[in-house]
Amino acid sequence: MSPAAPDSPQPEPPAPPVCVVGIGADGWRGLSVASKDALREADVLIGGPRQLDLLPEECDGERVAWPSPLRPAVPRLLAAHPGRRISVLASGDPMFYGIGRALSEEAGAAALRILPHPSSVSYACARLGWPVEDTEVVTLVGRPAARLAAALYDGRRVLVLSAGASTPAEIAALLRDRGYGRSR
Repeated sequence: MSPAAPDSPQPEPPAPPVCVVGIGADGWRGLSVASKDALREADVLIGGPRQLDLLPEECDGERVAWPSPLRPAVPRLLAAHPGRRISVLASGDPMFYGIGRALSEEAGAAALRILPHPSSVSYACARLGWPVEDTEVVTLVGRPAARLAAALYDGRRVLVLSAGASTPAEIAALLRDRGYGRSR
């Protein structure tokens, strides 16, 4: 096989993948070596302000805070940094009700490298001693509290991903109104 002529067009190198790093409340110290390396090597770090604040100064990529609303901004954020190594911070497991889905739908799974962290559901089930597979998970992020009603029946273990500060009161009212006031 002969080498390509110097004036022949060379294929474009593939765009660097977007690395999606799950991070927990334990921050930097709870990350794997691979996650720490990805964050150190990133040209651009995208995440929520709280997540970005968990990173040490040695992660010196440009820091970009998520705008609100987040989902419609994903295409623009990815397009704004062509050819740069992007690491996106996500809470826990990015593919479990997280930003990983939006990124996968926008960029394609082949363009992503996912480095998950245990999810809040994993931590809650561990704390309660509940098997994850026996626990119904309902997210109320961007959804009405009434969505929980379909998951309620006697003896069922349910974890709810909260949408904000008002969600616990809404859930308590729904449980009370449906006769589950003594639930724990």
